[in-house]
Amino acid sequence: MNTEKRLRIRKPINTAVRVNEANGYYHDAFSSDVSMNGMAVFTGKNDIEAGEIYCLKFDLPVRGRFMNVNLDAKVVHATSHGSYGHKVGFEFVQIDTLSTWTLEAFVKATDGAKNAVPSLHAQVWGDIDNKSKKGSSSS
Repeated sequence: MNTEKRLRIRKPINTAVRVNEANGYYHDAFSSDVSMNGMAVFTGKNDIEAGEIYCLKFDLPVRGRFMNVNLDAKVVHATSHGSYGHKVGFEFVQIDTLSTWTLEAFVKATDGAKNAVPSLHAQVWGDIDNKSKKGSSSS
């Protein structure tokens, strides 16, 4: 029986993650995977509990450059993983438009989708790709 509860497929990514607490303190962690809905990170912090909200900050490679992602995320689970510290599963709860675009572009690019254009591309950057395709077909 499959007990998978994730709504979206997660993509492997090892990147530094800054986990900011509401009181202004922060700690550094590193990710193991990310999706449009959430992220798994490893941290040395051992007092993270389900239901807590943190602000996560990390970079993802998109179209040859690193894009910053800032979002609020809720702890879904936290389990001890020996020398790796604790593995924490976060569910994203508040994401701005640019961070959504960045996540979507990263997930689609790592899917191997040819010429993937994120659905928010037109809102954030304009419809540059479609205009250039039209211009190249008229020659």
